[in-house]
Amino acid sequence: IAYKVLWFGSYVLMSSFGSFFLSRKIFGNKSIHILSTLIYSTNTYILMVTGGGQMGVALAYAICPIVIYSFLSNLEKQSTRSILILSLLMGFLVTLDIRIFAVNFLAIFILTIISLNKFFAKNKLKYFINFCRTLLIPTLVAFIYNSYWLVPNLLNPYNPLEKLGSAYTSTA
Repeated sequence: IAYKVLWFGSYVLMSSFGSFFLSRKIFGNKSIHILSTLIYSTNTYILMVTGGGQMGVALAYAICPIVIYSFLSNLEKQSTRSILILSLLMGFLVTLDIRIFAVNFLAIFILTIISLNKFFAKNKLKYFINFCRTLLIPTLVAFIYNSYWLVPNLLNPYNPLEKLGSAYTSTA
């Protein structure tokens, strides 16, 4: 029971509140907030993921709107606190599932290019500095946050269990 309450309850809360606040930031109509929350939290993909017990993927999926909301807030008001919050959310997303982070990063990258190009097309140096603040610094901090498992996998690409023998590597 604790497993279901902790994992599934976390998914329901984060998915519902994240998609609600993101739709509130993007859309003005209140009925759209509830509809978008319902669609995002109960679409067939996520129902299959949670039904299959892949709660790490489900939590990563639930955090995506929160990360995008934090990113949009960072674009509006850049501060050290907002950059740090965005960095930690992105780092937590990488910890949960790096594939969902890649999809979310693509969305954030496209939003960065669109928004910064619209506002800072005249001054290229200011554009580059704001690009670094809004995208590169949070991504770098997110990967530093996850270096405890990324660095060993990059430096040591082979399976260390192979040296222990077939008792640890075979299924027979």
